[in-house]
Amino acid sequence: MAIGDPVGRNKLAVLGAARDYVTNGDWQHMAQELMQRAWIIVATVGRTEGLAWEIESIMRLGFRHKLVLLFPPVHIEELRSRWQFLVRSTSAVGFPEEIDLVHTRALLCRNGNVVLISADHRNDWTYETVLDEAVWVITAHLGSPK
Repeated sequence: MAIGDPVGRNKLAVLGAARDYVTNGDWQHMAQELMQRAWIIVATVGRTEGLAWEIESIMRLGFRHKLVLLFPPVHIEELRSRWQFLVRSTSAVGFPEEIDLVHTRALLCRNGNVVLISADHRNDWTYETVLDEAVWVITAHLGSPK
């Protein structure tokens, strides 16, 4: 489940999670409710203030162990720009400034550590496998300390 931008409500949505549309004033409250109910929270590395707020909220609410940050298959300079924005915008979160952006496909937080999932390819199969691995890491340890 995701919250879609109300501006695009009547347009064909891009592939991904089912979207619910809410007014601008309600999206943060709804996001926090979804974070609470979710077993896994998947976010794509981007450079919007909304994403920075979501990441900070995930950490503040104690849901770090649910987070999977995906590194999308965009040009490396665009990915670098997105990562730098996210690190700067969420400085209290403690994400590493320097990571291997060429191979990193996802970032998780386990037991206080950052875990990177990497791969050589950037195709649909790779991301499906990366998400499968992330889900396994998160759900295999549900009873252990986060």
